[in-house]
Amino acid sequence: MAHLVYIKAKNDTKFNYASFAAYKNKEGKTVQLIDPDGQPVDKWELYQSMHAFDLENEHDARVWEYLKDHPLVHRGGFELIDARQGEQESAAKAILSAEAVTIANKLTPNEYDDMARLIGISENFDSVIKKARVLRYASEMPEKFLEVFNNVDKDYYVFLKKASQKGLIAFVNGVWKYKANSIGLTDEQAIEWFKDNKDVYALMKQDMRGGKKLTATNEMVQVEIKPKSKKAVSK
Repeated sequence: MAHLVYIKAKNDTKFNYASFAAYKNKEGKTVQLIDPDGQPVDKWELYQSMHAFDLENEHDARVWEYLKDHPLVHRGGFELIDARQGEQESAAKAILSAEAVTIANKLTPNEYDDMARLIGISENFDSVIKKARVLRYASEMPEKFLEVFNNVDKDYYVFLKKASQKGLIAFVNGVWKYKANSIGLTDEQAIEWFKDNKDVYALMKQDMRGGKKLTATNEMVQVEIKPKSKKAVSK
């Protein structure tokens, strides 16, 4: 089966002719093209803006290797295209997209709401629009969708967003706050605080549900909030 690759002039509308003469590689050695008879040739010539090679053909493969490190290619005037690699990448993305959409199709209504929160879909949309947008996200950005879906701390991230929306916690001056307690500079630090304060976290979840008030039985673990470096930490 042919393995097609191409060299293509980037400005193909103005292309007329190009000569790929012998050149020196990074080690300073002269690289010269060898013809099918084993004889060195001075140059390889391109008469059209695009030329195909079959890497299953010995001479085509030799020319391709010669062109890969050619200065004219490195300067950006030409691009090298591997059709098989492109097909493989497209196939892999299609398979990943199908996997993500299959998972998204099986979500419950509550899970659609949670996923919508995590990927930044507005709360103002109704359930039908949310579902459609989550499915589209899964189809178009399968890697990110699966990363979010498979995150072991997904439930904590959902709680963080819900608690923030309900005013149970707040992000004030670059710090997550629960009442008078600083619980982290970032989402990740706040989640670690939830894990370290399981009893308080259970109380917070009960407050979120509007159920019977609970009393924490363990002391809250304090978080050391260090001054921010010059590089800002984003939420």
